[in-house]
Amino acid sequence: PGEAVAVPALPRAETASETFELVATAGAGEVVIYLDRFATNEPVPDARVVVETPQGSVEAKGAGDGIYRLAAPWSASPGRYDLIATVTKDSDADVLAFTLD
Repeated sequence: PGEAVAVPALPRAETASETFELVATAGAGEVVIYLDRFATNEPVPDARVVVETPQGSVEAKGAGDGIYRLAAPWSASPGRYDLIATVTKDSDADVLAFTLD
């Protein structure tokens, strides 16, 4: 049998509202956001996702199927980052706060 290899876990955060559920992971200078409907777990494509970061307000770019990517050079430094995402999709809008450690 092969040896087990320890892989460091990426910083990860989850947050939800009545409308949306957001999961974020940080790694390689990027934050990847997975956005879905809270009630159905259905991915939410084509939403506007703007995140308040240590470097100001940044809009995440849609990567298809409810996945959004955000350049985050600050995430390469260890630390605790309190972030706020404003999600807008059609007539739904929510503010979701989360922390990456």
